[in-house]
Amino acid sequence: MASELNGYQVLEIAEKMERNAAKFYRKAAGLCDDPQLCKLFAELAQWEKRHIQVFAEMRERLSEHTWE
Repeated sequence: MASELNGYQVLEIAEKMERNAAKFYRKAAGLCDDPQLCKLFAELAQWEKRHIQVFAEMRERLSEHTWE
């Protein structure tokens, strides 16, 4: 049985996915021995952090638009 998601819910799920990805990359950065690889994982975690902000902003705009 499939259920439909609205735009707000999709963006909320996207934020959660990005949080999980950032957590994964931070953990990977802490576990690796190669400094270059650690740096890459840390950079990826920062990218995911920015994605979280983007999705949150999109969700906020959608919410504001919906209530107008």
